[in-house]
Amino acid sequence: REGGDLEKEVVKFRKKLKESLPGSDWDPLGTTKGLPPEQADVVIVGGGVMGWSVAYWLKALEPRRDALRVVVIEKDPTYSRASTVLSAGGIRQQFSVPENIQMSLYSAFFLRTINHLGVVNEPPVDIQFNPSGYLFLASEDGAAKLENNVRIQRYSGGKRVVLP
Repeated sequence: REGGDLEKEVVKFRKKLKESLPGSDWDPLGTTKGLPPEQADVVIVGGGVMGWSVAYWLKALEPRRDALRVVVIEKDPTYSRASTVLSAGGIRQQFSVPENIQMSLYSAFFLRTINHLGVVNEPPVDIQFNPSGYLFLASEDGAAKLENNVRIQRYSGGKRVVLP
């Protein structure tokens, strides 16, 4: 008798969870063989660029292979509605501090080569990384500052882009 009551409660709980995500076909208690693992050392909620980066670096810097179980939870395994692929933002390198320029250069490299990250049993994730440029305008007074920044950017590895 108690097992039947528990089963009814689980059904009601699943329904409430499902209703909390209107318009989604995500099943919060769905089971996928082998996913998610029963135990993890680190669980990251959100599989956008920040979640990917945290998971990647935790695994890349672990002291020995498979020492750390890292799981990224993302409700949209296609990433078609994830903030990373929908973002209109950009990665710029137009800074005046070499460290910021280097971080930005590495961020762009990381996004270009992120293909090795993905969802188990799913095709590779296409984050639709589309590099484009920025246009900065300055007054005559600000032009010298921008020219100096360009010298720092070139020295720090920023590439010159010539428009057709």
